[in-house]
Amino acid sequence: MAFLLFVGTAILALVLWNALSIFRNYQIARRISLPIVISPVSTLNPFWILLWRGFPAILNLKILPFGLGTWARCTSMGWAFQDKHKLHDEIGSLFTLVTPAANEITVADPEVAHTVLARRKDFIKPAVMYGMYL
Repeated sequence: MAFLLFVGTAILALVLWNALSIFRNYQIARRISLPIVISPVSTLNPFWILLWRGFPAILNLKILPFGLGTWARCTSMGWAFQDKHKLHDEIGSLFTLVTPAANEITVADPEVAHTVLARRKDFIKPAVMYGMYL
């Protein structure tokens, strides 16, 4: 019984932490004034990276109404190659992916991408993204 209570408390704590993190990141993303896609998982979450292929039902969430499954289209590795430009045609050339870990801005506009890459000191990537190169 104590074990079930512990597991239930741990799951509840994880869900609450994710919800609060998403809410905080959503508030930040609203200030950017780009279209927003809210995802319950981060694209860099190690568990999600290992397990997303095991959830085919989650990947089919893209058929839900009101764009509720949009997050499933843009949280798998290599999603941009599979989806091509479809999501950008629906949402716009720039959008913010709000996750529990961070906000990610996705760019499909060549001029904006060139500006961001040319001004790399102004648009600093998190150190975790460079981890494999250090």
